[in-house]
Amino acid sequence: MARKDGRKADEMRAVKMEVGVVKNADGSARVQTGETVAVATVYGQENSIQNTCRTLRRLFSGAFT
Repeated sequence: MARKDGRKADEMRAVKMEVGVVKNADGSARVQTGETVAVATVYGQENSIQNTCRTLRRLFSGAFT
């Protein structure tokens, strides 16, 4: 069974990720899949940024395999 965009039922959309997209933020990332785009920013102390990065790595590890 094909989807509207032509992908098969077991196919994922391509995923694009970029970091450092918001220059005045302490950390930022942009994730796009299909027409959906999410931008996340972090403002604060370095240990907060490191904790956020660890959390994001945990959330996304294996998500795109």
